[in-house]
Amino acid sequence: MRSRFNRVYYGWIMVAVLTAASFTQVGEFNPVLAVFMKPFGDDFGWSRAEVSLATSLGSFGGGLIGPFTGWLIDRYGSRAILVTCQVIYGTCLLSLTFLNGSLFHFLLAFSLGRMVVQGGTALATQVAISNWFIRLRGQAMGVSTLGTRIGQAILPAAIALITQAVGWRYAWLFLGGIVWVLGIIPSSIFIRRRPEDLGYLPDGGRLQEAIPRQADPLSEEALARVGGGILSAAPASALEPNWTLREALRSRSLWLLTFASALSFFFGAGINLHLYPYLTDAGLTVPEAVFAMSVYFAVAGAGAVVWGVILDRFPLRFCMAIGFLASGAGIVVLIFTNSLLMALVFGVFYGLSFGGLHTMTQVMWADYYGRANVGTIAGALLPIQLITNAMGPLFGGWMYDIHGTYSTAFTVYALFGFLACVWALAAGAPQLRPTTKAPVTAR
Repeated sequence: MRSRFNRVYYGWIMVAVLTAASFTQVGEFNPVLAVFMKPFGDDFGWSRAEVSLATSLGSFGGGLIGPFTGWLIDRYGSRAILVTCQVIYGTCLLSLTFLNGSLFHFLLAFSLGRMVVQGGTALATQVAISNWFIRLRGQAMGVSTLGTRIGQAILPAAIALITQAVGWRYAWLFLGGIVWVLGIIPSSIFIRRRPEDLGYLPDGGRLQEAIPRQADPLSEEALARVGGGILSAAPASALEPNWTLREALRSRSLWLLTFASALSFFFGAGINLHLYPYLTDAGLTVPEAVFAMSVYFAVAGAGAVVWGVILDRFPLRFCMAIGFLASGAGIVVLIFTNSLLMALVFGVFYGLSFGGLHTMTQVMWADYYGRANVGTIAGALLPIQLITNAMGPLFGGWMYDIHGTYSTAFTVYALFGFLACVWALAAGAPQLRPTTKAPVTAR
């Protein structure tokens, strides 16, 4: 049993732990908050725009701390940031059990928790997997994303059932509790910075086995022979990029990918927050709306894994373009949804595409610019993405409060999906810098 366990690449253990951590983050995501919209409106008289403001403030905050946390992750590793952020948002969720009608309490607790999720834990997860995988990065990222999608498929339904059975306060208690059990404890025990620290190569294999026996395993010459510890089995013609932040900021591809992904953050956050109230407004019963959302997020989970495998075989920009185009078309279907059948059609179509987009935006910086500074680069661009992530839900709530319908907001969301498709197609892979050293499989 011991020898069999030793044959398991530790990176996959990391993926399992990060998948569980991604599951616990969903308590700070829009689909869960959407279930609380109507109870908060009934009990406290809060409008949908006021409730949406919590996600917007949290996303703005995440954008502010992103550059700093990205630099910290590159310097000290993912574990410290991941565990610290989990403690903060787990405590914030538990505090909402004691909410007594104070809008300030709600906005402070939820936005603070969302801030560290968006600007801390999500970034730490992305960097950790990017460091442990190169050739199989898409698959590994897709599996870890599955935790988020499973959470989005299960937790809104669980929250709705708990709220109906014993009240929404116990729902917040449940959400906070799973963070401590499934997030903090495993992350503090198992997360490690890089595979080289444990004698591994990215994607599997042992560093010691890749170094010639006659060489000193600690010498610079020995490490140079295996590309500084990167997968030696990869084609020698392919190089792992190793861009600095300053070099990356001069790249045209970086800005096109940033703006395209920012649009997906805008319409994705807006759809996820307002989908539940929209479906119930469209005539679906509460069980039907919850079921449709669960199907959507379950399919999105499958889409994340399937697209992760595809990403390891086809160019990133073409995959992203297809994902954006299909997402925009899926939102068009949603605009005309007035039955459970149409809601399920939307869930399958949009779920497959948007689930994959999340995986793509997680791997794009490491794929194009390398592992060395991926946290710094991703963190520096995070404010742009999270500003749009903050504006998307707020825009949807604002349009609803003005017009009494989501039609205008959803039309804008669909148009943004089509525009992002054009920008993604224009974003070719940047030319490798002369600082590159490590052989990997080109993507």
